[in-house]
Amino acid sequence: MTYFEQPNRPLRICFVETAASAFTAHRKHLARAALEAGLEVHLIAPDTVTTSMVGFERVICHELILDRSSVGPWAELGVISQLVRLYRRIRPDVVHHIALKPVLYGALAARVAGVRCVVGTLTGLGYTFIPGGLSRRVLRLVVSSALRVALSGGGHTTFENPDDRDFFIDEGLVAAARSSVVVGSGVDTDEFTMQSEPSGVPVVLVGTRMLWDKGIGELVSAAQLLRAQGVQFRLVFGGAPDPQNPASIPDSQLFDWQNRGLIEWLGMRRDMPSLLAQCHIACLPSYREGLPVFLAEAAASGRPCVSTDVPGCRTAVIHEQTGLLVPACEVQGLAVALRRLIEDSHLRHRLGLGGRQHAERELSSRTVSAAFLRLYQDMLAAR
Repeated sequence: MTYFEQPNRPLRICFVETAASAFTAHRKHLARAALEAGLEVHLIAPDTVTTSMVGFERVICHELILDRSSVGPWAELGVISQLVRLYRRIRPDVVHHIALKPVLYGALAARVAGVRCVVGTLTGLGYTFIPGGLSRRVLRLVVSSALRVALSGGGHTTFENPDDRDFFIDEGLVAAARSSVVVGSGVDTDEFTMQSEPSGVPVVLVGTRMLWDKGIGELVSAAQLLRAQGVQFRLVFGGAPDPQNPASIPDSQLFDWQNRGLIEWLGMRRDMPSLLAQCHIACLPSYREGLPVFLAEAAASGRPCVSTDVPGCRTAVIHEQTGLLVPACEVQGLAVALRRLIEDSHLRHRLGLGGRQHAERELSSRTVSAAFLRLYQDMLAAR
């Protein structure tokens, strides 16, 4: 019998996600580790009915009506009400809220429903906390005030990088003693393996949602500079727009870039191990991240990364050891870093090897799952 197995019934954990597909894509290793440890695993998320749960037959699913882009007060109160009813029915021993809205609403619902062991994981501060215009500043103020109330009721909050944790502590949103860093969601280092470089013209791969906040516009501008200098390479985009995000890039813009020969747009892809094996360089010049899954997968695949010196990215990429970091929004610096790697195969190999070692040591799914299981156990023991 494991710690999580009790004489009368196994202890129950509820994961709350913004989408069932996000759970199966990014938290599958944690769910399996929880099942293997003896926990009864529940998932509360939108689209559990339509998402393929192959391999997750033992996970008990509960549908949640949640719109990531909604800010209407009645809809948001409705989400909290749904969670309160579900918690009272399921009677979980631990709830684990993942991403901003589940953390915010789930913490309030858990307090009402009397759930004592609450873990919240902020997977990045996203659109709300990236500097912008007046509307974004107002939204940030409202969300910060709500988080301060929600996170004051106890529980434990984890962050995917130390910068986000420090920011929350400095702003008085969370107590240092009730927060920690668990780096990312974990990458499967058995699925993403180090591969030899393919032959041919160097390929720069971007695997992410097509958002302006991911630095996509700056990357296209940098590519134009390099082509004007006669640098030979291919720029491949694997990912789709996200209409629920205000920073989403329209399809028409992506098609325009493709028709002008600036990019090759593949759309949404599920075969990232294969795409990384076919590229030479991974690139994500984002404005801010939690811990970018794409960069962790690229590191595990032995691909050098070019990214920005911002929260999240600088945790995934170690400058001059696993990749190159440049200032955010700086086209010239991005072009220089890309050109270094495009023209230097020895540098690519050295950084790629460093990336693989970094992934095995810090970013693997085994490391992340073990950290969360220890946290659940400590919280239950304290209870």
